[in-house]
Amino acid sequence: MRAKWKGIWLSSKVKLAKNNYIYARNSTVVNHFVGKRVYVHTGKSFFSFLVRPLMVGHKFGEFAVTKRLGSLIHENIKKKKSKK
Repeated sequence: MRAKWKGIWLSSKVKLAKNNYIYARNSTVVNHFVGKRVYVHTGKSFFSFLVRPLMVGHKFGEFAVTKRLGSLIHENIKKKKSKK
């Protein structure tokens, strides 16, 4: 957690353009992004979402899921075993 006296951290690579591609998942969501579509890098691909006012102050990485959860994992494992 970042100290409040240091302020927010926003990567210098983030630019306010039509398509906001963000590689630094630990950058903070600021008011400039509200209402805009943002593409956050998940390590493999980009995850897009629309920034809402409640997201301000959080990190971009919180909203981009990097792992498959739930039954999808188990179904893929069963399919791999049945192919062998």
